[in-house]
Amino acid sequence: MPLEERVRLYYLKKFVGAIREPTGELINRCIEEAAKRILLTSEYEKWLVLGELHKKDSEDELKQEFAKHGVNVIFFKDVLKEIQIRGIAKYHTGRFLQLLASQLTPEAKKSLLGEKHQVDN
Repeated sequence: MPLEERVRLYYLKKFVGAIREPTGELINRCIEEAAKRILLTSEYEKWLVLGELHKKDSEDELKQEFAKHGVNVIFFKDVLKEIQIRGIAKYHTGRFLQLLASQLTPEAKKSLLGEKHQVDN
């Protein structure tokens, strides 16, 4: 599938609402409506953090294509660089693991540590 179509479908599914899978037809605008309701405005920035790219895509192409839909793209590797540059991460590996661990649910922590370890909520 061409990059333009993949980005369009991703944008609709993640920023606008539900789509009909085979056709890509927009069914509703539930995400867009929820964002407006929560933020009390329709004027808000849309950001997307991406990790690994498809081997045929370049960062610039993705940024440009998402920009057509009003979405700013940042790459996870750049987030990690920013943490390092600002001096927040004294020990890079430790800070990275601390950042990831803070995002884990208690169930995920149990899964990683094994059932015999106590997990604090």
